[in-house]
Amino acid sequence: MKKAKFDVTQHVADKLIARMKEAKTNGESWDKPWIGGAGFALPVNASTGNEYRGVNIFSLIGEAQASGYASNQWASYKQWQSKGGQVRRGETGTYIIFYKIIEKEDGSKLPLIRYSKVFNACQVDGVDLVTPDETRPALAQRIESAETFFGNTGADIRHSDQRAAFYRRRSTMATDSDYVHMPSMDLFKDTAHSTATENYYSTLAHEVTHWTGDKRRLDREKGSRFGDAKYAFEELVAEFGAAFISAHLDISSEPRVDHAHYINCWIECLTDHPKAIMTACARASDALDYLRGKQEADAVAA
Repeated sequence: MKKAKFDVTQHVADKLIARMKEAKTNGESWDKPWIGGAGFALPVNASTGNEYRGVNIFSLIGEAQASGYASNQWASYKQWQSKGGQVRRGETGTYIIFYKIIEKEDGSKLPLIRYSKVFNACQVDGVDLVTPDETRPALAQRIESAETFFGNTGADIRHSDQRAAFYRRRSTMATDSDYVHMPSMDLFKDTAHSTATENYYSTLAHEVTHWTGDKRRLDREKGSRFGDAKYAFEELVAEFGAAFISAHLDISSEPRVDHAHYINCWIECLTDHPKAIMTACARASDALDYLRGKQEADAVAA
């Protein structure tokens, strides 16, 4: 009997679906199924120093959370060997996905999905283990950095005593502008995972991810009503975006209560279209890149 070809996209989607279903079965809230473990630092390649992107962020941070790894550094077996390290016998690698560009005879380019395995520094002997906790600035400094980060985006962020956070899209009027609405910061409370201030900024990260989707920015299509597929997909992008931005800013990311309402839609979407996980993560990475670009533009202007 011919062995079925391994589908890495299906493998990653299945892991996410399993975490969603587990949260539902346990009666838990939507509780960071892809963020946690090694602080909230984005995973980096220990050999090149480059940050991983897209679905690989989910895969690596999710594995760090599940396995209790304290490090955010990853590398292939050979890369660890080149650094004088040795992956311990019996350790299991984590899949990462990348694209290999094939140039066709007509000059067009065809992206092909490829995958490989990487290992966390906690799985390796013979290398210095540096964890994000050891280099993390004080919370006050991280909050100050978050305030600067969101200020540099140029987003119109409005506050009131209304207990709702949302992104208001532009209407059809040419003079109309879009904006992010946030409850006053003093309305946020400490939770088991995060301080009140961190909860404010992780919520803001979700709404600003929506803000990046405007036609004048990254031009993502959002559904017209709660519950439709496009609406739910944009919420998935924003959830990933909030997690990625929180990881970049090194602040805890507290899940919003209303995200639990999207779980059924997300499970259905990923079950029927497993490649949607790659698309959602890619769009969230694009949003983070866009916002980081705003920081660089601000620095140049200064």
